[in-house]
Order: sequence, then structure tokens, then C-alpha cells
Amino acid sequence: MSLRNHLHLLYLSTTFWTWFFLGGLWTNYYQDLSFINALIFIMIFPTLIFIFVGKGLLKSIAKTNYLKAAFISASYFAFVLLLYDFIYLKLYLGKTFNYLIDYWYLTFFSPIPYIILLPIGRYLDKKESET
Repeated sequence: MSLRNHLHLLYLSTTFWTWFFLGGLWTNYYQDLSFINALIFIMIFPTLIFIFVGKGLLKSIAKTNYLKAAFISASYFAFVLLLYDFIYLKLYLGKTFNYLIDYWYLTFFSPIPYIILLPIGRYLDKKESET
């Protein structure tokens, strides 16, 4: 994968987190939402976005070996988002590491990119090998 693709993934994950962050400012970073609303807006909606854009994302950064591209992409979305949340919650707001429990949706969202993108990457590799 080229440096340009890595920078593109960093840009996408940073943009994704920025919109998530800005959307959460009016709700104390989503702490004021009920469990159901948090589940819908923080877990289900972003998951659906990944499902709908996953194939296009992988095809835009790789022409072959989609599973590898899926793993790299998922890592960017999982770890970069966690890093930005760490910077904001731990370093800026001074929260203890209990923020991983208090902000449960951040912790539970981390494996979602892997759960979605890896099967898409495998499917694309399988489809490519059949042609």
C-alpha cells in the first residue's frame, strides 16, 4: 500500500472522528444520551456507514489483496479513533482510564471496523480469484 493510501486512510479516520466529536459536543460527548439513543447514534449508524462504504473504500485503496487492505483500513479506524479519544478524554479532560467504561461506546466500537471490513476484503479477494 502506498504512502498516499496511508495518508488517505489517516485523513478519513481523522475526518470520521472529527464529525463524531463535533456531533457529541452538545451531549457531553454522548454521555447525556439514553442507552438506546447512544446505541442507535453511536453504534448502529456508524456501523451502517461502514457496511455501505466498505467495498468502495477497499477498492479505492487496493487493486489486489483486499484482505490486507481491509486489515490496514480497520486498524486505522480502530486505533486512530481510540488515540484521538485518549487525547481528548485522558489528556485534555483529565479523565481516568475508567473512561473506557464510562464511554462504553468508544470501547465497543473499536472492533467494528474489523468485523465489517475483513469479511468484505475476503469476499473481494474471493471474487477476484474467480475471475
